[in-house]
Amino acid sequence: MLGIGIDANWVTFNKWRQGYTATVILDFKNIGFQHVRIRVAGDSTETIALLHRVVDDCFKVGLHCICHQRLHKHPSQHTLKHSVAFWDKIAHEFKDYPYLLSYDMIIEVGKKLNNYPDLLNEFYKQVIPIIRKVDPYRTYSYDPVIPRIRTILMSCIFHQVTTISWESGTSTQQAPTPR
Repeated sequence: MLGIGIDANWVTFNKWRQGYTATVILDFKNIGFQHVRIRVAGDSTETIALLHRVVDDCFKVGLHCICHQRLHKHPSQHTLKHSVAFWDKIAHEFKDYPYLLSYDMIIEVGKKLNNYPDLLNEFYKQVIPIIRKVDPYRTYSYDPVIPRIRTILMSCIFHQVTTISWESGTSTQQAPTPR
């Protein structure tokens, strides 16, 4: 169980990268957080090295990590190719890491991707088999376009989490009423 977690931008924005230290991780652990959602923007050598450092620091204090891509570019075949390449690189980089690390393919599918459900589903059709081929037991999650999700072909359905964020839905969609 992941417990209470927090989103972190240490591997996203330069101002956060520069201020990152392992002490921050220990402070989060001491406050009571049990997992960190690490937002990642880019796949440069420097970015991947920092991601390794952050994940290693989290593991040292017993925090679970969820690595997810920050994708805020206009959806296109070009960004699809880039995102697929990103996850291929991440899967290879972290294939031997403990399963305290999981992947969330895209941080909340937002308004931009809601208008391109076929492109989003094509992304999942390409990325899921890549992750499974490299690291068959790694847990991953994905955020479908609701209610227009198409069938997603997967080679393995174990270690999969489907996340649903109502903020990600279309403007005609309403969150369910709590019981």
